[in-house]
Amino acid sequence: MIRLGTSLMHPSAPFMATWNQIKAALPNYQLTVTQLSGEAASSNREYAMLGQECDIMIGTFDQATTRQLVVAVPLGAYHFDIAVTSDHPLAHHSRLALNDLAGQRLLMVPRGISEKNDQLRDAIETAAPDVIIEGTRRRYNLDVFNRAADQNLALLNLTPWQDLHPNLVTVLLDTPLTVNYGVLASRQALQPVQDFMNRLRQLI
Repeated sequence: MIRLGTSLMHPSAPFMATWNQIKAALPNYQLTVTQLSGEAASSNREYAMLGQECDIMIGTFDQATTRQLVVAVPLGAYHFDIAVTSDHPLAHHSRLALNDLAGQRLLMVPRGISEKNDQLRDAIETAAPDVIIEGTRRRYNLDVFNRAADQNLALLNLTPWQDLHPNLVTVLLDTPLTVNYGVLASRQALQPVQDFMNRLRQLI
């Protein structure tokens, strides 16, 4: 039995279509979806849940996280977009160039948490030097989306969270940068979970 953790920030839906296609090739495994009950306090709180509340989860990763914290089986890539309230000046755009962010207050994670976010921050600051970037305390949670809505900030967002907050709309950000996502497991996972990840890697 493999426990797949799910939450607002880590929805399991991106994996389920794939699982339904390959589960016949994995007759020795059963998948159960478990709701993650809380948020750990560390900057990489979701990874701390692996091996505790769940065996695997669907989430983003880059070289830093896979090198230090998790093993990953890639599923695809998420795109960046900007989430704003419907009356925000950026809301009427069909897509946004980086220089469209000039003069805006932009909410995003602080440096050092995600390599792709750091690369995009550099690109934004080059294209729009007068952008005002406000950092979150850590990775995103629902409070971050509430802050963007309440303070009318532009929020750097990703594909799976486009409909997370009812008062925010999303506009695609025109950038070649994407963020890999996939099935994540702890580097210290029990052997059955490691075996499951190895089989996934062979099948996907």
